[in-house]
Order: sequence, then C-alpha cells, then structure tokens
Amino acid sequence: MLTLDPIARKRLVIAKQVYQKAVGSVGYRASVSDRILAILEFDFSIETALKTVVYALQKDKVPAKEFQALVQQCNDVLAKNNYAPLPDVIHIQYVHEFRNDAQHKAKYPGESEVSDCRTYTKDFLAAIIANVWDVSFESISLVDIVQQQEIKQQLLTAEESLQAGDLEGSTQYSALAMGTLLRHVKRLLIERDIGHSLDTVLKRDFRDLLASLEKMRDLLVYTALGMDYAEYLRFRSVVGEAGAYADGKPMRHPGTEPVDARNAEYALAYCVNTVIEVEERVGSLDVPYGVYRRKWV
Repeated sequence: MLTLDPIARKRLVIAKQVYQKAVGSVGYRASVSDRILAILEFDFSIETALKTVVYALQKDKVPAKEFQALVQQCNDVLAKNNYAPLPDVIHIQYVHEFRNDAQHKAKYPGESEVSDCRTYTKDFLAAIIANVWDVSFESISLVDIVQQQEIKQQLLTAEESLQAGDLEGSTQYSALAMGTLLRHVKRLLIERDIGHSLDTVLKRDFRDLLASLEKMRDLLVYTALGMDYAEYLRFRSVVGEAGAYADGKPMRHPGTEPVDARNAEYALAYCVNTVIEVEERVGSLDVPYGVYRRKWV
C-alpha cells in the first residue's frame, strides 16, 4: 500500500471538507438551492479524490480536466501500479450526471437523490482511500486543522462518539464545541456580559428588554464572524441548548429535531466547518484578530 504523505493527506482533507460542507448544507429542511450546491460539492469531492490518486501514483502526470477522461486515467494508473480498479464507478457516474443536470439543465434534485449522492460519495471516498493508502475515511479528520486545543479535543470526542454509534454523545460534544467557540470570540467582540451589568439593576418588568438586548448582541457577533444565522438556527434545532458540568462533561436540553444518525453527522460537520472558517477569519481563538481579550469584572 502507498504511504499517505502530507501533500496527499492535505488534498484528501480538502475532499472530506467539501463533502462535510455538502452534508451540512442539506442536514435539515434544505432549500432547492442548498440541494443543488450539495450535488456540486459531492461531485467536486469525488473529483478531488480522483486527482489525488493520479498525483500520488504518477507524480509526473497531470490529471485530466474532463471527468470521464479523469476516471479512465485514474484506472490506468491504478492498473499500472497493481491496484484494483476504481470502486463504485457506476455510483460516482450517477453523482456526476446529477451534477451536470443541476448545473447545466437547472434540474432540481429531490431529497432522495441528494441522499443517494451523499451515500455514494461517502462510500466511494472510503473505498478509494482504503484501497490506495490502507487508511479509513474517518482517520482523515478535519479536526486536525482546528488550532484551539480545547475545541479540538471536544470535536475529537464528538467524532469518536459518532464512529462508536453514540449519537447523543456526539451531538452533546458538537454543541459543547460550538459553545466554546462562541465564548472565546464573544469576549473580544463585546465589552462585558449584559447580564452582569444590567440584570442586577433592572426590575422584573424590564427582563424582556434585557433578553432583546442580548439577542441583538449575539446577532452582531454572528455577523462579525461571517456566520449564516439561519444555518446556525438549523444547527440549534438539532443540538438544542448545551452547557457543561463542573467536570467539563457536556449537558444538553434537546432541540426540536430528533438526534438520528443523519442529524448527528450534520451537527458535527457543521460545527467542524464553522470552527475552521472562524479560525481562518479571526486567527487564534485565544487571541482573536491578534487582540488580547479584556477580563470581565
């Protein structure tokens, strides 16, 4: 088997990141445009994996630009290096055909077609990575990109729980990681917790005003981070309200959506991608935007 070098791993991480972004975009009540974009992303993820195989097995060869030629080229280099042919070719052709229909014919994929493409893409990625590099799809972890150590550990636990079939545990740690992310950046973006400064002086009649101010504050934070608030609410409908006990273990009040395998995978994918995107935007979460946080009193 081929050793998974850093360059190939980076390309496969990109393939998985695009796959997970597609999973996140169709996790719950997806719109027509969400489904179309997901199909494009599933196809791009497959194409990235195919090109990674060509680069890895024949470094002097430039991957073909056209999809059918790329599939043939990939099979050729696999045969030349005594590997089995591409797995699931019929299924990746199915995904590519839907991608062409969505992009060029404005054909709208339904939920069942998107679900099929999602399954076919994941199965193909898992099979080709195992066949060529003898590693599992799960071991290609986007969490490796996360810089902040507390959040990284929470996401690793969420991944391990999902792989073990512990859907509730995975969802709890995904929710906890999102809460940790927001806690870090809020400390820079707002002067102090409104509750500390107003709750003690406002009478009960003004509590609604306090809640409104806190919601406005949170909306400003999401905007500053480049987060889609509607998508965040979709995530919250799955994970509900989350917190942590004194020992750091997560606690969760359920959301409106059931925690099944699909929603647990969606919650983890959304959380990982959001953390990565926010870190790219603000830099280190311990020193967001390069500015040291003030301590609240």
